[in-house]
Amino acid sequence: MNEWDVHRLLPVLPAGAMLLSESKLYRLTASEVSTLLKSGDLTVVEYARSLLEHIDAREPIVKAWAYLDKDLILDEARKLDQLLPEERGVLHGIPIGIKDVIYTKGINSMPQMQLIN
Repeated sequence: MNEWDVHRLLPVLPAGAMLLSESKLYRLTASEVSTLLKSGDLTVVEYARSLLEHIDAREPIVKAWAYLDKDLILDEARKLDQLLPEERGVLHGIPIGIKDVIYTKGINSMPQMQLIN
């Protein structure tokens, strides 16, 4: 077993349980994060910070992000944390990455950069 298999051994988390430190939250699956968010044992901001810390640590090697607005991510996470439970969708707090060839309003993407150049 390698370090990436460790999160597969986690049991279903009961309410109030936190098996991983905040810095290791990036290892959780979307289903595990969703469960923790719904129970209130995790905030979207806590999860976003863990993901951003992991990206900071790995990005110099991986070089996966053409554009990453950390302030925007944390601002949106704060807004999501303020929503009432009945206003939350099934993917509440689960982040996605958008390929840089897709035009995204307000974000510098490759199509926009090609138009500028």
